[in-house]
Amino acid sequence: MDLKDEDRKTMILLQFLANWKRRHRDESLVDVVSCPICETGQLTISMQAKNRHTHGRCTTINCVRWVE
Repeated sequence: MDLKDEDRKTMILLQFLANWKRRHRDESLVDVVSCPICETGQLTISMQAKNRHTHGRCTTINCVRWVE
């Protein structure tokens, strides 16, 4: 994986998370959605309404995982 691929993944994830957080503004939840990055895996996202920080990961190996 090269830096350009990581940059692409990061941009897609940040855009997706901004929209996702807007839809789930005051919720504490765990959500499973189709991954917008690899388009084959399932993306699990957890968020606490108190601080709106998320963490998650894709089921596809070497796709994405993060903690904010």
